[in-house]
Amino acid sequence: MNLSDGSTLHSDLVVVCVGHVDDAARRPAEIGSFGAYFPPGYAVDVDYSDIRPDDHVLVRGMGLAAIDSLVLLTLERGGRFLRDVTGRVRYRVSGREPKVFLTSRRGFPNLCKVDGDFRGDDFEPGFFTPERVAELLDRRPLELATDYWPLLTLEAELSYYCELFTGFPSRVRCDWGAFRREFIEAGTRAERDVLIASAVPDSAHHLNITAYLDPLSHVGAGDLRAIDSVIAQTIEAILGQRRNDPSLTSAISRGFGLAGLGDLTHDADTWSDGSRIAEFGRYSSDIKFVLGGPPASRFDELLALREAGIVRFIGARPQLRPTSSGLTVTTVHLTEPIHVDAVIDAWLPTARADRSESSLLRQLGERFGTEVRNGTTTGMIRVSHWTNRVCTGDGGDSGNNVFVVGLPSSSLLTNMIPVKGANSAILRESDAVAHAVLSAAYSSVGHLTHR
Repeated sequence: MNLSDGSTLHSDLVVVCVGHVDDAARRPAEIGSFGAYFPPGYAVDVDYSDIRPDDHVLVRGMGLAAIDSLVLLTLERGGRFLRDVTGRVRYRVSGREPKVFLTSRRGFPNLCKVDGDFRGDDFEPGFFTPERVAELLDRRPLELATDYWPLLTLEAELSYYCELFTGFPSRVRCDWGAFRREFIEAGTRAERDVLIASAVPDSAHHLNITAYLDPLSHVGAGDLRAIDSVIAQTIEAILGQRRNDPSLTSAISRGFGLAGLGDLTHDADTWSDGSRIAEFGRYSSDIKFVLGGPPASRFDELLALREAGIVRFIGARPQLRPTSSGLTVTTVHLTEPIHVDAVIDAWLPTARADRSESSLLRQLGERFGTEVRNGTTTGMIRVSHWTNRVCTGDGGDSGNNVFVVGLPSSSLLTNMIPVKGANSAILRESDAVAHAVLSAAYSSVGHLTHR
């Protein structure tokens, strides 16, 4: 390996763990030549000093990167969060903050994390059983939308009802074992809904997965004041639910945590080319929405920023339009366009080796080839199943001792998030890679010295 100071490092094997890296192709077409544009990046590295007080700033993305950007635009400009006599979080304005308009494809922040210990029984998967996983593997390639996602959402439901029935028996009318069996054996959504209605008398304790993943599904179009208000009310309601029943929230996350089921999700060859290229990003986004949110305290602060007039929620699926004076934004919920002075794309850069600003990753991709699907490169470095040893672009043995862990490898587990109670596959993958690296090292040097 050639280093920047001109020296060369010789090694028996290489493990590349560079994490997220910048993407060289970063200006989207809809931005055009608009000057005040901040591409996806890492908030600690971004300079927002050109954004002036009271500028209208559009932030696209409502995950952790958006939270980091808000911190830089508020707390780092002298603002402070305080608690009033009722315990509610308030924001003290410094006068140096811009006006921030938050939007994303979903229009809602990633669900906050509320860590609750389980009160009920341990959960045993009912849909991703060893037999079902073996059956799915036998008929690869699979389609994410039809073969996998419906089972995953059912597993999340079942995990929720396991906690409800065994942790809160006063809320249900029947035995968990009987409910579990009927829920698994039901052939249609309608049959499951009838079962839930008869077994759980209070509809407030029913789990609607569709609404859970799309909290704004009940929201129509309106002006800024109306849309901002209803989204804030929805955030507050969800925050209250999650704090009142934290173990039930953890149970839903536990079910979605099974998204990282080892053999089924690790190997890129499990999926059809269409799923791998077109669908995986969408479903990864749903997983991150459920599992990858901020602590609940950040929701309190987000609502405080709104009450202080710093933040406004403008709904889902934003569209930018150029005007003679700059850009305007609309969403599917917003009936009137808003003029913006700056645009921040608040998500992490695309993890592609072929477009990375890291010369190491680009050279690895050039030397061994990147993953190819339907004649199109995904830009990912192709790695072998579980060991993460670099392969050739078509999956063949490259005969090397180079391992790539995390982004931008072709392992699908890089997008997964560890969840309590789910035996998360991303952690098991790390164990497997460590074993493979140690085995390769042993083969190379013939022994390992223990100290």
